[in-house]
Amino acid sequence: TATATDSFLQGTALCLSTIFSTFLGIQETARVYQASLQRRSDSGIPIVSSAPPPPFANKYLSKLDSLPSAALDIASEPELLYACLLFALWDKTLGLLEVATTLHLYDAFTYLQNNWLMLTEDLDKGCLNPQLQLPESTRRELNFFLRPDPSRACELRAQFEQGFEGIARRVWPELQVILAMDADFDELAEDSVREFFCKGVSVYSALYRVAEGLIGVNLWPEKLEQRYVLCPRSMFCEFLPVDQLETGDLQPPTLCMWDVEENGLYELVISNGAGLYRYRTGDVVKVTGFYNQCPVIQMLSRQSQKLGVRGERISEEQFYQILKRATQLWPGARLIDYCCVESSIQGPLCTGSDPHYEVFLELRGIRNLSEDQRYKVILKAVASDMQEGVSKVKLVELLHFGPGVMPSMSCVCLKYKTQVQLTNTRSV
Repeated sequence: TATATDSFLQGTALCLSTIFSTFLGIQETARVYQASLQRRSDSGIPIVSSAPPPPFANKYLSKLDSLPSAALDIASEPELLYACLLFALWDKTLGLLEVATTLHLYDAFTYLQNNWLMLTEDLDKGCLNPQLQLPESTRRELNFFLRPDPSRACELRAQFEQGFEGIARRVWPELQVILAMDADFDELAEDSVREFFCKGVSVYSALYRVAEGLIGVNLWPEKLEQRYVLCPRSMFCEFLPVDQLETGDLQPPTLCMWDVEENGLYELVISNGAGLYRYRTGDVVKVTGFYNQCPVIQMLSRQSQKLGVRGERISEEQFYQILKRATQLWPGARLIDYCCVESSIQGPLCTGSDPHYEVFLELRGIRNLSEDQRYKVILKAVASDMQEGVSKVKLVELLHFGPGVMPSMSCVCLKYKTQVQLTNTRSV
């Protein structure tokens, strides 16, 4: 279709051209795929991708990956991820790794951290582990492409045994860039990838794309800050100033691309050629500058992702930054995962039926502190920082609660891998 062709030419093709002109000498590439689930609506209508690549693009994209085509028939997500990692690890000269999003990239390296023994054993023997739930024809075809490589397996084991900080560059010495779109405002996954697993390697979020189509393209792959030039041919964008939204105006006037100002904060409104008209995405973006006359934007948060049990409005990005500062109280500590929910149920630190926050934290690298000590220090740091942060950005109206008053907070420190086990349990 015309929409798919425009998305490919303005998005994928442009980004590949930018990558190969910026990072010279890339020869080998690999891609971590996601299982293609055949889904249908309640009435039986197939549910497919909103922006599949046009037919002519497949012959070009297929040449960028060395994974045997038989792997794409694997329906199970863990088995497909295993196959992708196995063939990628086999290639020491890998220069580019492609993953759908930074969240999937984080999941891939977490899976590698938990299964590297089995992966290196398969590379050593040159065949897939019999425990993998695969169709016999798929297993046979994948085994045909594998060869025993004891030296590569030994080399990988030595790297994995040293830990997983900076593991991407250590297992692939020639890796220059990882192509992965930023996850849906999941800064924890993005920071874990860039500052831990992929330390020293550029992580390039090439496209700002939503289900409704392509919005922007990142022309600066070497930059840490991900910025996107809007694509006027793909999507017509309008902007709602955030400061007007906070006044309670439900239908504030919109601004066009030529009306926005640098450093302004806006909610994005989009219209496309497929009939979508003035749709409020809920994405809050910052205009960081202009490329020629086209706005360059940075994604900040979602309008709906706000915390507030007494009228305050604290964004997810603000709360995450508060947690990061609290974690830095201990040298070497690392925030693995967290969850914060609003609760009207009486908690252990609440009086009466006061509404409060329930914060669940998963930390690593904290020693010489009991669970009770960790709990008290984190709670004090987070509560103090939230009060200071709320006061600074004036998100709290004195009408809702008085000076120096914050909702109560309950903090729970989880054991390592608790969140992963919970996710796996819910996906079964």
